[in-house]
Amino acid sequence: GDAARGWQLLPAPAEAAAAPGARVSASATVFRGVVYLFGGQQRGGMPLDDLWALSGADTETPTVTAAWRRLRVKGAAPAGRYEHAAAVVVDVEADAAHAAGPAGARSGDGSRLVVHGGRGASGAAMADMWAFHFASEHWTKLAEITPAGVRFGHAAAAPPGVRPAAGGLPRLYLFGGVVQAVGPGAAGLRRAPTGSATSSLFECNAATGACEDISFGCAPSSADSAGADFMPAALGPRYGHAVAATDLEV
Repeated sequence: GDAARGWQLLPAPAEAAAAPGARVSASATVFRGVVYLFGGQQRGGMPLDDLWALSGADTETPTVTAAWRRLRVKGAAPAGRYEHAAAVVVDVEADAAHAAGPAGARSGDGSRLVVHGGRGASGAAMADMWAFHFASEHWTKLAEITPAGVRFGHAAAAPPGVRPAAGGLPRLYLFGGVVQAVGPGAAGLRRAPTGSATSSLFECNAATGACEDISFGCAPSSADSAGADFMPAALGPRYGHAVAATDLEV
């Protein structure tokens, strides 16, 4: 209930090695009550590529302790990065089909964590898009580069469990960020970028990595008094922000 809402400090695991180390600019997403922490930057500038799952954080049972688990994924995986965008794309129908089928069947389907861009070694901006499949716990590279291009400090969100009319996975949206790569700041930690922040908005297919620039929204249905097309209201350029989605809005 509303009366129970508030911040709660979760105790650290008894063993220091059983939890992710200190970092900045990582991403944290939630799927079925489990928090997934990916990447980030260590002090000294090292970009991280580890993926952790925190279970038990949403329980109201005092006897249950939240616990971290590092997901040691086999096969290809995204390079270490920070200031990337990440969002969970829920596919209820595919999850149900996967659970009902034989083990390993349709492992490429189902809900997934999608990661795009960010900054890697030497602070270079990245453009690739990856998907982590929750059912099979493996990564798939969706695209080496998308129309969203190289960027960092942007944000991603996906409508929860909504399938587009044309079929396929729910849509993923990318907004804002910096499109010019810069070097690391003092002590290897983040600094205000010297590149250009953007207000661009992309709609992406979370199965293929294909993205479309929809920065200007829907085409205006009318013209102003002078007969000229007009620009719809929009957010200004920014980076380091957050984005969330409902079934109908981002």
